[in-house]
Amino acid sequence: MSELPNELVEIAKNVTVEKRTEVQNVLNSVFAGVAKMREQLDLVEVTSENDKLNMKLANTIRLGVRQVRLNAERIFDEKRSEVQELMISYKTLDQLWLKGKQVTQIMTKELEANAKWKEETKIRFDLEAKELETQQRIIEVLKFDSEINRVEFEKMSSDSFDIFLSGVEAKFNKRIEEEKRIESERLAKIKADEDERLRIKAENEKLRKEAEEKALELKAEREKLILARKQADEETSRNNAILAAERKRSNQAKEAAQIKANNILAAEKAARLALENQARQKAAEELRINKAIEAKAEAEKKAPKKVKLTNWVNDFAIVTPSGMSEDETVKDIKLKFESFKNWAKKEIEKL
Repeated sequence: MSELPNELVEIAKNVTVEKRTEVQNVLNSVFAGVAKMREQLDLVEVTSENDKLNMKLANTIRLGVRQVRLNAERIFDEKRSEVQELMISYKTLDQLWLKGKQVTQIMTKELEANAKWKEETKIRFDLEAKELETQQRIIEVLKFDSEINRVEFEKMSSDSFDIFLSGVEAKFNKRIEEEKRIESERLAKIKADEDERLRIKAENEKLRKEAEEKALELKAEREKLILARKQADEETSRNNAILAAERKRSNQAKEAAQIKANNILAAEKAARLALENQARQKAAEELRINKAIEAKAEAEKKAPKKVKLTNWVNDFAIVTPSGMSEDETVKDIKLKFESFKNWAKKEIEKL
């Protein structure tokens, strides 16, 4: 008995020995006939197109091989028909068993699921109770911190969670207190700046009133001198006949009065100009202070400590008393004030 071809060996392993032997017997018959006819064909040599004898022998061998093939195909087709009929029967039977299985699953799985749902009642209740407890814990934690994930505390014991929650609350309270402190300091700084602005405004108002009073005094003095000059003129008119010496004296008095009046007018003009200059300085100073306060308030919201302190020191200002800019004591105080500011900036740079 010949061995099966390689392409059939793997397939043959999955059928019974009887069926495998049956297929092999058919193939052996084919192999034997083909081998015999191959030997005969190898002996046939067609020498030319006129070698009719050998061409006829080749035709006879071809027909013999064809008959072997047809006989084998007939057997294979008959066997396949038998197998296919069995396959149809087995497939129908398989479908019957499959449907039976599916009906059984439908009937039993629902009942199993219902029974399992009742069986796991405690597990389900425990899970629901645990989830309710976790949700309650989430509500408690959210009061103090919305960034904490539930995995950090959902598996804790009650005592451990109480300790954990106390720590979160303490951290929250500390942060709130720190924010209140910072806000309080910021408001205090704004109030101090406002107080300084009001102080400067009040000082400027005082200087304005003093200038106005001085102007009024100069005006009154000028009017008094005008009246005196008028009276002198009247006196001169009445004493027109007085001696030349008296006239000369009177003229000198008038000239002196005129010079004094001119001086008063010049002083009045200077006072008016000083008043106008102070008014402009006051307006500019108030505008600068208002802008500085707004800029400080905005900057303090986002500036780090070093920048805040630098801006604070830069805002230190000293107002020179009116008319004393050349005073040596004033110059010395201003020089020491600037030295203090430079020292403060160097201290800030060390931070």
